[in-house]
Amino acid sequence: MTIEEYIRKFIDPKLEQGSLPFKTRHLYLNRGSVITDYGQHEKNIYFIKSGIAQLTFLTNDLKERILFFHTENTFVGVISSYYLKIPSDVQLSCVTECDMEYIDLDELENISKTSLLASNFVNHELKSLIIKLIKKQKDIYRKRATDMYSDLFESHPDLVKRLSVKKLAQYLGIYPESLSRIRRDFLKQ
Repeated sequence: MTIEEYIRKFIDPKLEQGSLPFKTRHLYLNRGSVITDYGQHEKNIYFIKSGIAQLTFLTNDLKERILFFHTENTFVGVISSYYLKIPSDVQLSCVTECDMEYIDLDELENISKTSLLASNFVNHELKSLIIKLIKKQKDIYRKRATDMYSDLFESHPDLVKRLSVKKLAQYLGIYPESLSRIRRDFLKQ
């Protein structure tokens, strides 16, 4: 799926081919590539056509934790860096090879002042991001790692199969050995 196809599917089904009010650009990155690094100012929003990206942060003891995984047909970016005009305190990187499109955020912001489609797109994506962040925060406080793994397995079984035990454990905030036990017990059910 492309950005244009995504917008046609979720925002404006009447969108004509080639009529986006903003420019999209293509980007292909290898596994392990950093999209937005710690301390960098975000300039773009990215759409993953294929691949997996992760958003990580450093704990007080400088251990890296995974905040989110992002898969195909989702938008990613360090939006807080862009809107607050501050250096990023998280890192966005590729877990696998990533084929992406991206939009310059300054251009999108300017165009959204005069284009209803661009404005609706920005509103749709910001709402989606807020909902995702609230759900993640509630999960951290309410759920055990076992429940979070079960939810992830049910909602994104393909993602669980494509990620290493180490990556999943970082996401759940547990040691890989603990995740191995959780997976073993989960498979027995």
